[in-house]
Amino acid sequence: MKWLKWTGIVLGGLFVLVLILINVAAGFFRMPDKRVQKHFEEAGVDYRIHRETYCDAPIRWIESGNLNSGTLVFFQHGAPGGFGDFSDYMIDADLVKNARMVTMDRLGYGYSNYGEGEPSIIEHVKAAKFVLDQYQPDTIILVGYSYGGPIAGSLAGRHPEKLKALLMLAPVNAPEGERIFWFNGVFKTRVAKWLLPKFIEVANVEKLAHAVALQAIAEDWTKIQVPVKHLHCMDDWIAPFEYNTDWSKQQIPTDQLELITWMGDSHFLPNQQKHRIKPVLMALLNL
Repeated sequence: MKWLKWTGIVLGGLFVLVLILINVAAGFFRMPDKRVQKHFEEAGVDYRIHRETYCDAPIRWIESGNLNSGTLVFFQHGAPGGFGDFSDYMIDADLVKNARMVTMDRLGYGYSNYGEGEPSIIEHVKAAKFVLDQYQPDTIILVGYSYGGPIAGSLAGRHPEKLKALLMLAPVNAPEGERIFWFNGVFKTRVAKWLLPKFIEVANVEKLAHAVALQAIAEDWTKIQVPVKHLHCMDDWIAPFEYNTDWSKQQIPTDQLELITWMGDSHFLPNQQKHRIKPVLMALLNL
């Protein structure tokens, strides 16, 4: 039957197109050193790419900004994610002038043991602390987006020394609000692992273990002793608004928390809502 034939052709074509788009996206999530170099050189911004060994595996982080600044802004990307999440901030003229900034490839992403998913938030916190320990700033501002939100939150609770503030962008921090989608099961299959870029598998490992991993750091939120800014769109369908903002209100000391919310369905805040995020970050820098 002709309609079956054409349906198969259309579905097959769509499947191939999706695979192509996902593999193209890999360049955003796993940006090689040469592309990082081009990004900074085109903006005329000095930068440093660091590669070290952490727990017998490679780890990479990227630095830009004012080396004489006593303030370190430390970014944690989402899942999936990478340098592209905060690349615009790393070359922003105002931020570059007034702070030293560091963004790392989280474990399993970019060039930090790529493809090896780490389900434990605590292990991500340990890796982030390893990077932080390479610096001796006067003050630290932690910025966490999506999955990076609870990593930054746990880091703030466990290591409050020198911490000035915590900025969370659409964090997925509520265990009971963690959504598992139909495609998370598909991503576990051998065929999917063979066809798709490794960052998909890494994100899936994190996703399926996320509720349990969040429970393991539940007490860390109550230990936060610095101002916390939590930005969230009200119609966010990836990190549900009610669950995650309620969690912040329940777990973070009231006198420390400020919720900044607005109507909209965007979850991809770093790249889509910089006009909201930058003023908050500048205020935390006292500028």
